[in-house]
Amino acid sequence: MKKTIVVPVDFSAASVNAANYAADFARAIQASVTLLHVWNFPAISQDLIQAETINQLIDNAEKNIRELKENLEHKTSHLLNIYTEIREGNTVAQLKEFCDLAKPVMVIMGGHQPGAGARILFGSNTLLAMRNLQWPLIVLPLGTRFNGIKRIGLACDLQNEDLSVHAAEIQFLFNEFHPEVHVLHVTTKKHGMLNENEANASASLKSLLKGTNPIFHFIQHPDIETSITAFSEKNNLQLLIVVPKKRDLLASLVHKSHSKEIVLAAHIPVMSIHE
Repeated sequence: MKKTIVVPVDFSAASVNAANYAADFARAIQASVTLLHVWNFPAISQDLIQAETINQLIDNAEKNIRELKENLEHKTSHLLNIYTEIREGNTVAQLKEFCDLAKPVMVIMGGHQPGAGARILFGSNTLLAMRNLQWPLIVLPLGTRFNGIKRIGLACDLQNEDLSVHAAEIQFLFNEFHPEVHVLHVTTKKHGMLNENEANASASLKSLLKGTNPIFHFIQHPDIETSITAFSEKNNLQLLIVVPKKRDLLASLVHKSHSKEIVLAAHIPVMSIHE
């Protein structure tokens, strides 16, 4: 079965950077790349937009995606298969629908520029994709370059998670790159001791990942996100894996997302996978 990586593009600097990262990543794992552009209009103005305007926007999208494809082909010496897809509608809905058909090994999206403005620059589409997309999603800080994957981290709270999902994703990356695998469990509990469920989950995950020789790190820190991002940078991780938790609407209003906070703070690529 052929492997492909899907890259949503809106031709911003962040999405072009993601396309370049994906091209290098795809070459490393012998996969193809599909550039997906979704255009849409606010429903309130749909009936007021003239056909000529719509045609012009479509023409511009086709021109931009063609130029991006040509640039990537030149960069990769035409050794990479690159496909394009243009759709109309809701960006995340169309992305999900396309991925359900294409069944990519992953989706790579541009995220934000590290720093004080991250929360403003971090697009709502990226957040929605991280929450709802069932395919592995890598979010890139602006300016990230692909330089192989020698060390990866899995941020894991060892509570009520389907550990086999983590194992499958990490095993894929391990088979392709043979990186060091670091499992990070951060607790805010002052004594820092694992309870029985956490100890059992740790043993289970270690068994599932035994072929990768995972290194476990049990850290006590009052701020989970700060601790994980600091560890990632100090240990030069090339990829950090997080697992967005599924919550009902009421819970989502009163609890912050650890995964979102980690992505906002990270200066390295973050892969989100669902439970």
